[in-house]
Amino acid sequence: MSGIDPGPLGLCVEPADRPRAEAAIAALYRRDGLRPPRFVWAASPLAGAFAAALEEASGMSGERLECIGGVEAWGDRLMAASDCWPEGLGESYQALVDGLVAGLEAWLQDGFFGTLLAQSTSSGRPSESEPLRDRILGLARGAFLGQHVGDWVVRAWRRRRRLAGRLPLGSRALEAVVEVAASAGWWWPFEGLVVISDRPALLRTLVLPRRTRTFGLHALDGPAARFRDGWSVYAIENRVAPRILVEAPTEATPSDLLGAPFYRQVMHLVARFGEDRFLAEGRPLILDADRDAAGMPRRLLHFAAPDFREGVLAIVEVVCPSTARRHLLRVPPRVRTCHQAVAWTFGLLPSEYRPGAEA
Repeated sequence: MSGIDPGPLGLCVEPADRPRAEAAIAALYRRDGLRPPRFVWAASPLAGAFAAALEEASGMSGERLECIGGVEAWGDRLMAASDCWPEGLGESYQALVDGLVAGLEAWLQDGFFGTLLAQSTSSGRPSESEPLRDRILGLARGAFLGQHVGDWVVRAWRRRRRLAGRLPLGSRALEAVVEVAASAGWWWPFEGLVVISDRPALLRTLVLPRRTRTFGLHALDGPAARFRDGWSVYAIENRVAPRILVEAPTEATPSDLLGAPFYRQVMHLVARFGEDRFLAEGRPLILDADRDAAGMPRRLLHFAAPDFREGVLAIVEVVCPSTARRHLLRVPPRVRTCHQAVAWTFGLLPSEYRPGAEA
């Protein structure tokens, strides 16, 4: 175990080490007095959850196991000791997994299953795809420990003596969990079979704003995650985004951009779409316009955004007096003047924001 570096595990894009993962899981089965299982390898969590759902429905390999060798799905009791670990470590991997699960949910909603549901509804026939979709999502959310929680389990292993009495696993079981996390992705155990997924071929991430040491899926020009069967997740700041908005934002419309579910996504996309074009074609409502202390123009704009909680995206448009560069800053819809909006961006009340000159 001493040779495992916990840092890269969750971001590893090398192919799975199949013999190593299979040996570790077989050891957990033997710990419970079960025969070593057969293994079905999937190229992605999507394919793995799909295969596990079909296996569960058929019952041919026995019941799906909620616990094996003392290990639970998601290792909830193991994670209970996470307060001893560095700040943000658990949240970091949870954010990454949340992004992958959201991507899987979006694919099931808008991709193959979404098409089946639409066709079934239009033809008046009852659909069988919806319960299968729900089963797949449930299995994705209930996957067992793997690469996605690599940091957690490796650090638990290294701190096993300090955490004695708090960890639900013995050293041998914990060692087996570490081996799986260091060699493969998500997995689902049945009485006689294990469905296990490969690691991704591509992961692109960033440290999420305002969240120390927490990273999530993020890419502005392609998939943020891609697996070896081609299944990909498009995400901006760990929020799933439509593929067209990421790969070809200039082909979209302002309404398409404003349909993104998160205002920071919108601002990223606007920068690629073109601010001038967005302002011209977006047809915002101008709530206020004035000049700052340096004489530079400002405007408070409201764009219709039905998917946002307030129904609008409020932006204050300012110009830097030093560079003459324009900036579009998101502000709360409740502000009604440019002065209020700019004061809010500095965390000040309007009465507190009285600059003698703008910089």
